[in-house]
Amino acid sequence: MTDPQTNPKNIHFAKFISNIDSKRFKPGYCSHGPFPSKLKKFLATQKPEDIIQMASGDPNKETFCVKNITVNHTLKVGNKHFDSLSTADDYDLVVNSFHLGDKTFSQKQKNIDTGYIAKDPIESVFKYSTNTYGLNSTLDLYSGILDKFDYFGDNKSQRENYDVMITSGTAASTFYLAHLLCDENKTMLIEEFTYPAIMSNISMTRGHYASFNLNTNATAENGKNPIDISYLKNLLKNWFEIHPNKPFPTVLYTITIQNPLCLVQTLKHKKEVYDICAHYGIMIIEDDPYGTIMLDKKPSTEAGDRLDNFNNEKKVYLNALAKNSSYLAVDTENIVIRCESASKVFAPGLRVGFIVGHKFFIDKLKHIVDS
Repeated sequence: MTDPQTNPKNIHFAKFISNIDSKRFKPGYCSHGPFPSKLKKFLATQKPEDIIQMASGDPNKETFCVKNITVNHTLKVGNKHFDSLSTADDYDLVVNSFHLGDKTFSQKQKNIDTGYIAKDPIESVFKYSTNTYGLNSTLDLYSGILDKFDYFGDNKSQRENYDVMITSGTAASTFYLAHLLCDENKTMLIEEFTYPAIMSNISMTRGHYASFNLNTNATAENGKNPIDISYLKNLLKNWFEIHPNKPFPTVLYTITIQNPLCLVQTLKHKKEVYDICAHYGIMIIEDDPYGTIMLDKKPSTEAGDRLDNFNNEKKVYLNALAKNSSYLAVDTENIVIRCESASKVFAPGLRVGFIVGHKFFIDKLKHIVDS
């Protein structure tokens, strides 16, 4: 497999990278050896799996007491008979399972075949992970979400160029991205109402930022783009007259479901913004912490098959996500980086998010996390 960092096709991405990134290095965790000759000979006779690595805090597989963890998320859809006398057995249940550990144990559970079985050895989850950007099982889970929510839409041919990494939420994601893409010679475009952390993160890199206007009267009914396209075009066309002391922008940061204005960018709106950015050679950071909070009409309470109603609602939800989709669905130049958070829809206290981007940028971001 070609290294994204040395692939000639990715050379044009280098212009987006901050000048301090090349100075970043990962020091060795610790130095081993040279070992005494007797120890060296002894180690050579041992199987790698029999050697307990202490550096990352690996538990001893044979003595580790936790063998299996299974989490079942059960959703009670509704009773089948629609009366107050229904028993627990009368309810339609939708069960999602997450299993970690011994497969022989999981085979005894009747619902595990419809769940998600993690590939990581259970003892590895309880150590200092060598993957500081997410366990393989978590990365696989989020990669599956990209496909399930159809973020790439008609642009699926680009999917293989992208990778994903886990962060501790949008605050961490924007911190990493600012340090990768900003320096004193770069400017990031931000919305006039934006996430304050992005400004502080840019400032830490000595980078610049400049705001662009929003259409505060944009609604689903009038179809206006929440981003003022005319203003954005004029800003870029006359940049050095408007901002004579700031470098020309290299990246645009947008929150696609705007807080606090509740402006929602459709895929059509995103295509308009993308075309402008692609024309001027500007990357896009798509921050979408609210996109999965898609509230449709209240589920029907009329008599009928509640399970069918639930599945229909799920289809409506997924179709709504696909309709608004992501900037990834129009990203033919691989210049979009998407940030997303699980904190708004599942376990806010966990502070889990992820970044999706071209492998070139994700590899760079992993280096920042590791350094």
